[in-house]
Amino acid sequence: LGFAVPINLALGIIEDILDDGQVLHAFLGILGAQYFEVADDGARIFSGVLIEELYGPANDIYAIGKAGALPGDVIKKINDEKISTLDQLITILRTNGLKPIEITFLTPKEYGQWFIESIKHFNFENIESPELSLFGGIGGNNMKSSIFGMQFGNLAGLLGKFSWGLSQFGLILPQSATLGINQKNFNAKITSFEANENDLTLGLFAIEYTTLCLGNYSQPFENIMNTLTKSSEEMIENLKDLNFDMNPEAINNPQDMFANISEVEGIDPSKVFENIAAPLSFYRSVIKQKSKDLGILQDESIFDLLMDLSFSSYESPTKDIETKISELDNYSDNFLNYLIDSKSTFSIEDILGNSDLIPTIDELYDPINWATRTSMPPI
Repeated sequence: LGFAVPINLALGIIEDILDDGQVLHAFLGILGAQYFEVADDGARIFSGVLIEELYGPANDIYAIGKAGALPGDVIKKINDEKISTLDQLITILRTNGLKPIEITFLTPKEYGQWFIESIKHFNFENIESPELSLFGGIGGNNMKSSIFGMQFGNLAGLLGKFSWGLSQFGLILPQSATLGINQKNFNAKITSFEANENDLTLGLFAIEYTTLCLGNYSQPFENIMNTLTKSSEEMIENLKDLNFDMNPEAINNPQDMFANISEVEGIDPSKVFENIAAPLSFYRSVIKQKSKDLGILQDESIFDLLMDLSFSSYESPTKDIETKISELDNYSDNFLNYLIDSKSTFSIEDILGNSDLIPTIDELYDPINWATRTSMPPI
């Protein structure tokens, strides 16, 4: 008997065996069947995968069921890729998973829009917004949605105007079948170094690809948001003593309401971001190391060069946080070296998958503190 195996699937299986000696596959937790639609002439058309049953371990269900899928639903797309047959669904799950499958060059505005689209998978309702405590719950979900919309709209605008990509700030969050490249800033980054342009281009592609693939982990972003929440508490307590306009119109326009916070004496919003510099620096080191592990460049120092924020020659609203992150980058690199040298029982993937394992700023300075906290025997 002969069986035709898609080449992408075969290559993925070979790589898994060479790397780990085993092959792991994505598992949806469904009993699926071919779904057909009927054309006008009566012909049956392959049109997706019908979910006949949901199942999982110990009578539980897997993520697709927890996300709201029900028996009778039809899977027609994954990562915007059309699904027509059950075999196609299996192949896509085994070859792509959450990995991007195409690259597209975008204008700064388009890049900001791509970022917003690629983070819609994240459940922001699980994130507590510290600003809401200022109002004792006034405004409810509308206020919360308005604040997050404002924050991420501003972030998308900053990324589009001033960022070369996700790796610049270690933003492990987006998921997309398309790797968006901010062409204007990407080109400016490449031409700012006296090195082989082909190596620089390939290196930066690899870095951005790695960052997007790491969007599989939700804990890094949750850690960032929780750190911001804790860091904001003191500022919020100070703001409670101020006389803000609390009429409904003000609550519906939080951007105007918070616009003058930086002008209030004794309150420095920039301090809120000091504590997130440590995890962002750590994520950047992970991105850099995993990009090197791809083995696509003989000169791995290209990755160090591209990720070095001290080479940013322009002035932007993000300059202060870049400086804070840059000051910690050597400590983050040394932390990863410590994991290897100490033969840590925790892998990088373990740390990315568990918010409790992500190092604090003090633990970046002294990894022994992290080893003690996580009960890892120090070397």
